[in-house]
Formats: sequence, C-alpha cells, structure tokens
Amino acid sequence: MNFRISAEKKEAFKKYAEEHNTSASKLILEFIDSCLGIVPTKEQTDLTEVRERLSRLENLVMGESAA
Repeated sequence: MNFRISAEKKEAFKKYAEEHNTSASKLILEFIDSCLGIVPTKEQTDLTEVRERLSRLENLVMGESAA
C-alpha cells in the first residue's frame, strides 16, 4: 500500500509516534485493524514489536555505516 503525504505531515506523525513510544507503522496498522474489527493477539503484538525494534536497529547500523 502506497500513499502520498506531505513531508511536514510525515515528520509530525513520526514525532507523534515517538512521543507515544511507538512507530508510525504500528499506529497505521493498529488503525487498519481497528477499522476492520480485528483484535491483535499477544503473539502478533510481540512479533510486531520485535520487527519494529529490528528495523530501528538496522536503520541505526546502516546510518552509521553510511557516515
């Protein structure tokens, strides 16, 4: 799924997510689940958190290696 959003909105949303100890991706996925009436299981929540932490770590490592 792709959509366009202004850079300002993207950064504001990412900041909002960080301030709430989550990620923009997780917020979007939770919104979709909510619209569809899907209640995530503990295992799904745990797996999502692990994937997000791995993604942040990869971004950190790749950012440092590019510098």
